[in-house]
Amino acid sequence: VKQPCLRELAMKLIPALLLLLATSPMSIANDLAEAMAYYEQRDYGNAAEKLKKIRADRAETLFPLAVSQFRTGEYKAADKTVEKLISLSPSDGDAFYLKGLIQMGLLNEVSMFRKLGVAKAALAAWEKSVEVQSDHVAGAYAVFSFLVNAPGMAGGDLERARVMLPEISALSATYGEMAKGVLAAKE
Repeated sequence: VKQPCLRELAMKLIPALLLLLATSPMSIANDLAEAMAYYEQRDYGNAAEKLKKIRADRAETLFPLAVSQFRTGEYKAADKTVEKLISLSPSDGDAFYLKGLIQMGLLNEVSMFRKLGVAKAALAAWEKSVEVQSDHVAGAYAVFSFLVNAPGMAGGDLERARVMLPEISALSATYGEMAKGVLAAKE
């Protein structure tokens, strides 16, 4: 029986060592830093690729991954990612706000029979963002905008939007003025 030589053993071990090095904590930290640099530079395609490779199911990585997927038009993937994020951080208003944005992105990808349900899911997500974080001005404004612009059968409701004006103005004078302008243009 021929014994493998040292060189043959080394050639068999090199792929395993490379894999070990590639998944070491230092490598993951470097990949995360690189992914976040891409994210901060708004290079969402590269950010998403790096974040997918890391596969860290933590809110700190799932949020930028979901945003990156959303920004690159990967709405179904973004929806799955944001669902994981919400399961980890059920009181994060930003996660629910992002869920609403993703649902609106999905409107172009679903059949006409599902559009109404997807639109209502967006509204529900934005309402949840305000429910879990009462000072979430972007969520409140998204609810307001939906109420003003959506048809009644989809959940639009001008009266309910009017009632929200003081709340939005209290959260942000800027958003309050935008809301007044949107409502005035609609009436």
